[in-house]
Amino acid sequence: MALARSCSGSLGSLMQQRSASGSLSAAPVPRLTRRTSGASPPPSPLSRSTSCAAATPDGHPALSSPPSSLGDPFAAAGRRLQLLLSRVGDGEDEMLNTLVEQESPESRLQTSVVLGGAVTLGAVVIASLLSVDPWGGAAPSLATLGAAAVGAAAAVPLVAARMWTWSPAAAEAVPALKDVHDGQLEMHRPWLASMSRPQALGMMALEVLPLTVLMFPAGQAAIVAGMAMYGQ
Repeated sequence: MALARSCSGSLGSLMQQRSASGSLSAAPVPRLTRRTSGASPPPSPLSRSTSCAAATPDGHPALSSPPSSLGDPFAAAGRRLQLLLSRVGDGEDEMLNTLVEQESPESRLQTSVVLGGAVTLGAVVIASLLSVDPWGGAAPSLATLGAAAVGAAAAVPLVAARMWTWSPAAAEAVPALKDVHDGQLEMHRPWLASMSRPQALGMMALEVLPLTVLMFPAGQAAIVAGMAMYGQ
C-alpha cells in the first residue's frame, strides 16, 4: 500500500510540474514529412500523356496532322482495294492472260490473224450455204465509196465523244468513268501489252472486221433462215 501511495504521489507531482511549465512538447516529425513543399517528385514515365496534353496553351493535345500532299488516305486505300479486287479472278483465266502477256507482240498479231481468218471463213461458209453475199453487197464501186463516206461522217461525232471520255475533264465530270476505263484496260492488257501504235491498230482491225462480216451478212441470213424454219 505504501508503494502504491508513493507512485501516485510522484505521478501527481509530475503532472503539476507539466501544467506549470506550459504545453506539452511537439512529437518528433517523421523523416518522410521533412521535405519542403517546393520540391517536386521525379517525373514518372506514365506522365508523358499529361506533358503532351500541356503542349498547347489552350490545354488540348497537339496532334500532328498528315501533310496535304498525300491526299485522302481513305481514298488511296479504296483505290488499292479496287485494284486488288480487279486482279482477283479465276485461276485458269489468270493463267491464260499470263501466257498471252508473255508472248511477243508479233506472236500475238499472228494469233489474231489466225483467229480473224477462222471467223471470216466461218462467216463466208454460212453466207454461201444460205445464198447470201458474205460481204453485204460491198464491191469496188462508187456506191461503196459513197456508203463508206457516209459511215465515216457519221462516225466522227462518236469518235470525238469516245476520245473525250478518256480526257481528264471527263474524269473530273464523271468519276465513274475511271472504274470503267480500269476494267477495259485490265481486260485488254494481256493482248496490247508492249505493242506499238501500228501494232495496236492492226490488232483492233483484226478483231473488228471479221466480227462485222460475221454479225451483219452471215448473222442476218442465219436469223432469217431460222425464223423461216420456225414458221414452217
